[in-house]
Amino acid sequence: MVYILAKTTKIDKQGRILIPKNYREKLGLSEETSVNIHLVDRRLIIEVFNPNLHEAVNQWKENLVKRNIKAFTIPKSAVSSDPKWFSEEYARQKLGL
Repeated sequence: MVYILAKTTKIDKQGRILIPKNYREKLGLSEETSVNIHLVDRRLIIEVFNPNLHEAVNQWKENLVKRNIKAFTIPKSAVSSDPKWFSEEYARQKLGL
């Protein structure tokens, strides 16, 4: 689910921006949290930096394989006639299974 929150804040003399408390709590931010800052056109994007992202993705993949979740598939004849569906082989390849 996507939450869109908007709040106006000011920049202080040192160039700091106060992130409202409820935003920090929702994201689990503390004074030691690292963030990435991106400038895209006239937008400043701040995202939480996860130094263990590669490890987290590998752990997610291992958990997925352990659960032996079967991909939802449809007959091959339907795949070729309807472009919104992928074959089981393609789905497995993309998931690295």
